[in-house]
Amino acid sequence: MNKYAYSLFSLEHIEELTKKDTTIHHLQPIVKLFFTVFFIIFTLTSTSYALFSYLFLICLVILICFLAKIPVREMMKRTLIGLPFSFFLGLSNVILMPTPISFYNIPLTIGLLSMISIMLKTFLCLAVVFLFVATTPLEDIAGAFVMLHVPYFLVSIILVTYRYIYLLVEEAGKMHQAYILRHFKKDALEMKHMGSFLGLLFVRSLHHAHLVDDAMSLRGYDPGHYYGPHQSIHAEDVFLIVLMAGVMIILKVVLS
Repeated sequence: MNKYAYSLFSLEHIEELTKKDTTIHHLQPIVKLFFTVFFIIFTLTSTSYALFSYLFLICLVILICFLAKIPVREMMKRTLIGLPFSFFLGLSNVILMPTPISFYNIPLTIGLLSMISIMLKTFLCLAVVFLFVATTPLEDIAGAFVMLHVPYFLVSIILVTYRYIYLLVEEAGKMHQAYILRHFKKDALEMKHMGSFLGLLFVRSLHHAHLVDDAMSLRGYDPGHYYGPHQSIHAEDVFLIVLMAGVMIILKVVLS
């Protein structure tokens, strides 16, 4: 399986995860969206010394994986890809803040503790976003945005862009296969050909985009109109959102 086919398989696999029958999957998308936002705010506002806050958030992520029947290994594989960026971001703190400290009787420096905190925050934020996407179909996410009065035009752009990724990756795979067949001694795209490859990919993608737009226009598609399911929020959903916000605030005060 080449990398382009693997990319398509990964997208389809995530969509398969959204079809599971669990309690987490059955929650209203608007509730899961607010929980994701609360979780990210809780994570980003935690200090470098808030050890118990990070332990609580990690346990919460693992619990959600268990309840949603999503393998922890799958979640780790999808989220650890962001750690190298946070590592190099935090590396500057290690150099600029060499002051030694004792953190729970462990000798560290302020910079090293800050780097660990940045990496943990990156991992937790990516993990909760992945769990949100893996337990909520894209159409339901769009419906949640509509409930929050996000303009239909922006919601349509999100939906069309996501669906167009399949076409873009498929086109890139065809072009890469043609390149390999013409340069049979090469097993990868050379850097000197990268500019022409990306330029041709853009032109071909733009051509396909026009064809798709024409086909959708002939079927009466209007980007200013939302065609997905219209969701409604109930009293129990509002209560659950308020309850989550209250619990997060209390835990923030207790664990910080």
